[in-house]
Amino acid sequence: MRLLDDPDDLQLLGCGATKPRSSLTHNLKSVPLVLTGDTNNYSINYAKALLATTKSADLHRPEDLKKATGLTTEQMARLEREMASVTHDYKELEATYGDDMLLLVIAAGFLERLLSKREVERFLAVLHPEILENFRSIVAAASLDQVQAAA
Repeated sequence: MRLLDDPDDLQLLGCGATKPRSSLTHNLKSVPLVLTGDTNNYSINYAKALLATTKSADLHRPEDLKKATGLTTEQMARLEREMASVTHDYKELEATYGDDMLLLVIAAGFLERLLSKREVERFLAVLHPEILENFRSIVAAASLDQVQAAA
């Protein structure tokens, strides 16, 4: 790993003698990323990654973003929109995950109790074997999720 010992590297982060590329607000937001305890990553590539993920509105010279990333401002804006969309979808899934898991555990418990009755299992095996197989796979999947959650 090459440390930031070159003046050009320091200028990339806004630490050199020239005007910084990022705004003061963004520099302050970047400090925890740079000082994260386990990374201690002060390489030029890390600095470029921080610059590349900086929104053009936070840069003093947005045209410098193309030099750092190789992407035009339109491409960067498209990536930001896509990332915002993915983040929104992820947050929606995260919000409903707990409820979905609770319903799965309750349904699996019900199916497990239902399949423990020999008459019901025999009925399904004879007349609806595909449903019986699906019920068994739901119970097995839920029990695997519970084992993984406990670990």
